[in-house]
This record gives sequence, structure tokens and C-alpha cells, in this order.
Amino acid sequence: MKIKGAELKSFLDEAWPQPFDDWFWDHDIFDGDPDPETVYDTDDLGPIMHQGSGEDPTRGDGYDLAKLIRRWRKERDFDVLMVTVPKARTEEIKAALAALNVKVS
Repeated sequence: MKIKGAELKSFLDEAWPQPFDDWFWDHDIFDGDPDPETVYDTDDLGPIMHQGSGEDPTRGDGYDLAKLIRRWRKERDFDVLMVTVPKARTEEIKAALAALNVKVS
């Protein structure tokens, strides 16, 4: 499954399995946060693996990242859109979105 870096960052902030430090990825695609403009393939990022205390709820298989993202998308009460706007109208469009209580990143 393909996912834009900006949306992947939102997933990491909002839906990463808890407790946060009990889970990890084993990839070398990026360090730290994903690049917001890059499109990533969840197959390249691999599963999210357990490293915490207690029983591993995945029995050593890890969580399928694509499945977790699909569930998160279905359960959240918002959508993530990316738009391209003329530079001359950027502030006008940001103001219009802010008037609609839309978060602009």
C-alpha cells in the first residue's frame, strides 16, 4: 500500500501501537520522521514488531502496517488532503480553510 509521508507521520503520532516504546520497525528507509512529500510503500517499511515487556500480542509476527493504517483511516473522523495552489493565492486559501476550522499543516 502506498502512503504519503505527511499522512504516515500523522499515523505515527496518532495510531502507533501503545505503549509506544514496546514497538519498533526494522527498516532503513528514513531516520526520524518520514519526509512529508515522499510516497512510501508499506511493504518496504515492513511490519511493526513487539519489543516490550509481557506477551507479544502478535505471537512474533508483528502488526501488518497496511492493515493498521487502513483501520486508522476507517476509524478517524477526518480525511487528509493535499492540494496544490498558486503561490499568489496561498494566504487567501489558508484563511478560507481556517474559517472552516480546517487544520492546515
